[in-house]
Amino acid sequence: MSNPAYALRVARNCAREVGEQTTFGSVSVYFFGADDSTTMLKSQMEICRSRFESLVGDSVENDRPLRFFVFGKRDSFDVFFRWAFLYGSNLDGMYVPWSTATISMTTEFQAHRLADPERVTRVLLSYFILDAYKKSPTPFWLQTGLSHVVARGGDERELARLNRKMLAALSRGTSLGGADLFHVKPRSIVTLVRDWQDFNKFSRHMQLIDQSCSVVGFLCSERDRLERFRAFLREPTRKSPIEEVFQRHFGYGFDMLLERWRSWVSGRGIGSHQPPPSDICDALLERVIPIVQDHGADQLERIQAIREMGRTGYVLGADALIEVLGRDDQIPTEEVVWSLESISGLALGDDLNKWTAWFNHLPKETTRVTDLAGHS
Repeated sequence: MSNPAYALRVARNCAREVGEQTTFGSVSVYFFGADDSTTMLKSQMEICRSRFESLVGDSVENDRPLRFFVFGKRDSFDVFFRWAFLYGSNLDGMYVPWSTATISMTTEFQAHRLADPERVTRVLLSYFILDAYKKSPTPFWLQTGLSHVVARGGDERELARLNRKMLAALSRGTSLGGADLFHVKPRSIVTLVRDWQDFNKFSRHMQLIDQSCSVVGFLCSERDRLERFRAFLREPTRKSPIEEVFQRHFGYGFDMLLERWRSWVSGRGIGSHQPPPSDICDALLERVIPIVQDHGADQLERIQAIREMGRTGYVLGADALIEVLGRDDQIPTEEVVWSLESISGLALGDDLNKWTAWFNHLPKETTRVTDLAGHS
């Protein structure tokens, strides 16, 4: 697959069509059954480059070719993913630093997904820009955390939702220690991605992603830390273990980093819940929540809708989750509890009365649909 001509043939075989091609700069875009999104890709690349340079305090020079495979059909993307990695996943896109760096993504999302194609694109492009900046592989926590910080930009509402997930993880004791976060093995990540249907694998993968994002957010949260973080990023890590490089710039290692991060998360607190944007509100009301409530729907699809509500972290529809927790024995309790705890920032377990009391005390403007998206 690192052979560009072969990878293109595989993509065409998976899509069962030749597709169309456009270019801009050193970027080639191949569309397979998808609308031409070159304008979107170009604008997101400029946004990512600007945000990344602002974050690291350096310009990023890069003339390395980049190739996009954009699949209009989810099934075609899934087949391509399996061909590339020999296993399936539930990801919406992937970045691979083959001989020609390649981003593959789909523009078709399942009904349970609260998809944001532009954000997915920013995350994947940030992997590419980070590679160009570092000129060497970076560990998962750093790659993931930086990419999501760039993709998020200055959205404090998203940061608040992320902090609630971390508060819940700290309360229930599922936050990751140094070995599991900073030294996770690639094979372990493959297992988590491949076996996403298993709740324990799914929740651990989400914790790995979210905690990486939160830790990097902490490192960027104050001027002095940010300057130290920038210096850490500039220094090559090929000859020294990355923790030694980190310690030279911060004066402490990863264990102390986690200790200070935990204090930072606790200090930020639960914060205030905000209503979702109108497009997310519409998707929740028209697609995701009905799937959660549909007892006749496929069980895995319902589970994925429940997970999606926890992943995005809005309280709209949390009452539907509480109802499932209290009355539905088709869905594993752990799935619903994980989602409610991720949304709330509270580790209340499967106590139905506590969840009901929590929901009833939420601001009504965050839980009612009136004026959220033209619904009443």
